[in-house]
Amino acid sequence: ELSDELISLLADDDIVSVVFDVLEENELKEVDREARTLFDDLVEFRVFEVKRHSLDLADDVGSGVTAFFMVFSLFSIAVGILLIFLIFVMLASARRSEMGMARAVGAKRRHLVQMFTFEGTAYSLVSAATGVVLGLAVSAGMVVIINRLIASFDEDSFQLSIHFEPRTVIVSYCVGMIITFATVAVSSYRVSRLNI
Repeated sequence: ELSDELISLLADDDIVSVVFDVLEENELKEVDREARTLFDDLVEFRVFEVKRHSLDLADDVGSGVTAFFMVFSLFSIAVGILLIFLIFVMLASARRSEMGMARAVGAKRRHLVQMFTFEGTAYSLVSAATGVVLGLAVSAGMVVIINRLIASFDEDSFQLSIHFEPRTVIVSYCVGMIITFATVAVSSYRVSRLNI
């Protein structure tokens, strides 16, 4: 008897594939052709997983873009570290006579390291805050520009929205400050090595 339950079972893709596998194994080509026609007539609706494939593609593209920007950010962090190191070496070379006099009157090497580290900490607090504000402004500007580019091709397409998480802003500030402080500490140790 052709009941709704039987129709729903025969509409299941797993059961259909089992039936076709059995027909192919037994080399019943005429029955296989007729069964395919009957199964096509039996099923009123077919599920095409277009949305899932589109989401998978979007995830892959998003991962690629994230990796691309990650490489650029690592380059910019490396350049920033080198720049901070160079600034402190130049500051030390400009104050070489002061540091020499301080060492001559009894200052120890660790006092010079502490002096440069304190100055670098003040710089790192201000520079991390400035970097976070500029980073937020640049990312918001990028979103606006990308939205304009997308709208120039198709006005009904999707739009990116500007959104900042407070946690991300705090983490960015802390990471910027820690990187700057570590670079300052290493460069302070390096520039404090001088002969009187």
